[in-house]
Amino acid sequence: MQEKQYYTMLTKIGIAKFIAARASGNGINLKRFKLSSQSILPNENITTLEGIVYEANINSKYVDEENDCYVNLECVVPSNVGGFEINAIGIYDEENHLIALGNLPPTYKPRLEQGSAKELLIKVTMELKNASEVVLELNPSVVLASRDFVNKMKLELNLRIDAEVERFTQELKKYALKNGDSTQNFQVADAQEPNDAINKKQLDAMQKKAQELDAALEQKMQTTIKQTIETSTIAGARLKTSTRPINKAETGVKLNP
Repeated sequence: MQEKQYYTMLTKIGIAKFIAARASGNGINLKRFKLSSQSILPNENITTLEGIVYEANINSKYVDEENDCYVNLECVVPSNVGGFEINAIGIYDEENHLIALGNLPPTYKPRLEQGSAKELLIKVTMELKNASEVVLELNPSVVLASRDFVNKMKLELNLRIDAEVERFTQELKKYALKNGDSTQNFQVADAQEPNDAINKKQLDAMQKKAQELDAALEQKMQTTIKQTIETSTIAGARLKTSTRPINKAETGVKLNP
């Protein structure tokens, strides 16, 4: 098996701090990264990195999705920074102790004035027995994020928004006020019990039925009164029939719809 040419390893200080963190239950806050132009072979006895050309806060820290023993650190060099070669990287904690270091393929970072500009992302993966030993919270002063990180956050936000919209839609269905109209998305079920709410469809049907019943009673009353007058006699004399329509109020009969 071919030996790795480029790799990252914990320093003795880093090993000691992780052992202490494991015993105490407190995590290590990996805070900054430093880039060096010097070519090195990673060695656990190294306590400081020489030839620093750039340093900044770590941009992203997260547990690997495929292996929960891996912690990924993303270190971004913005496009407006350059004019140097990068050969090594050091990872420092909040007490400015060198926790891990690694060598990199020689990489020249140009300046914008040189006619070329690029954002450089250096990803460091640390294999740990327990990934919870690393504090994953980021310093709020970090303002630069990698494109992958932004896309991932955007996807997570979109999924959350979709979930909330779906939840709201389901709740709205329970309390929909508009119903009985085919153009509406929500309808209230027909009432089954006396205390159930009457929806618009049922209310319209009841009103139509009441109107039809009222018209039928009106017709029936007119016919009955007319027949009664035509066949009735008072003292042997036939009552004169009237062709004037009979008003309900004149009969003393009260009709309920």
